[in-house]
Amino acid sequence: MRLFIIPLAVMLVTQGIKMAIEYSKGTFSWTHVNGYGGMPSSHAALVTSLAYTMGYYEGVRSPAFALSLILFAVVLRDALGLRYQLGEHGKI
Repeated sequence: MRLFIIPLAVMLVTQGIKMAIEYSKGTFSWTHVNGYGGMPSSHAALVTSLAYTMGYYEGVRSPAFALSLILFAVVLRDALGLRYQLGEHGKI
């Protein structure tokens, strides 16, 4: 159960930090809670903590860790590409 709860807790805490940062800047909006962009990235934090948790509890030689590491690489690569594209779109 902890393999499920830890990454979800990390994602929720990260999303809370993002909302607090936006609130302190005066740019908070409830529509941003589920939107793209902004740092810290809650979905990147989710897959990072999932890979770390799998490596810690299942071992780095386990198939579960290998799958979570692949998921981590795909999500992070996609997130970076999406953020770049959003930035370019914002410049235009």
